[in-house]
Amino acid sequence: MRRVLFIILGLVGLALCGAGFLWWKLRARVEPIPAVLAALDEDPAKIRLPGLGDRPELVVGALRGSIAYFVIESRESMAAGEGREMTLALDRWRHGEGVKGFFIGDAEGLGFLKWKLDELAGSMQREARLPVYMDYEGAILRGFKLPKGHTAVVVLGERGDVVFRKSGKLTAAELGVLRGVLRAREPEPPPPAPAFSIGAVSTKSCAGQGCALVFLSRPVDVKNVPGVKGGKARNDRDAWEDADARLVAMLSDQELPAGKSLGVFIGALQGVALGTGWSVAADDPALREAFAIGPTETALVVIDREGRIALRERGRIAFWQLGSLRELLALPPRKQR
Repeated sequence: MRRVLFIILGLVGLALCGAGFLWWKLRARVEPIPAVLAALDEDPAKIRLPGLGDRPELVVGALRGSIAYFVIESRESMAAGEGREMTLALDRWRHGEGVKGFFIGDAEGLGFLKWKLDELAGSMQREARLPVYMDYEGAILRGFKLPKGHTAVVVLGERGDVVFRKSGKLTAAELGVLRGVLRAREPEPPPPAPAFSIGAVSTKSCAGQGCALVFLSRPVDVKNVPGVKGGKARNDRDAWEDADARLVAMLSDQELPAGKSLGVFIGALQGVALGTGWSVAADDPALREAFAIGPTETALVVIDREGRIALRERGRIAFWQLGSLRELLALPPRKQR
């Protein structure tokens, strides 16, 4: 009996040690941002990150000759939303020729979860604008002397020198400096939308508010839509690859505030519960022609409060392409399923 008790206590001890290890590794780590970032003491050209999937390793020194920038995020910084305005700006700007950007996930100390984090990063890559890399050794943070737990951005000039380095949320002035070193520019003002009317959504009803027109290429039934009641599982990757089903999944349950936005699915949509402000209307070839959408194309058109075509995306639309949607449609925080 004493031996059995000894074994049980030993197993409990091992479990507690394991739990302590996981807590230590997974605990939130957010360091204070110094008023002035520490000077670099090593050549950043030496920094290397392993490739992800079929992508080769990232060698910072090999980027010399181009302007290169790195957006660094951790689970803490993403949860805090520090980089939201910067990310929206980077996705919106028209970048200079030959500028190379990279998204770096700070996962220092989490190498024991590499198999799972690499899988998640691979899924993220399908929805991201920039190539995604994971840093399990802290090479980027240490190499560029950045505090842990914050959104950061580093820009290297063509000679490989650091021309911009910032940790934490960027001010409007700092965003202007970042745009300059990237040789980027704001896009041209969007063109005015043509006069239109489709169901409850029209030029008149959209005056002064955002309006979303979702063109479906084929009939969509709820059973083919991931993550909605009566549909496929939210983690069904094949379902998310369907251009029509993913748009319905991303938008159908978004609540559109009265007086601020309206939305319409154009085509056949069966069995999907719609959030406030959404409606369904039969396909209209003349409307497609007016908005330069092909007869069998999947597309999303968003008209802003000034009556301009602020967004027009076709086919399989990645999440990063919809970054401006929340502001354009005045969307509240997304409800949890």
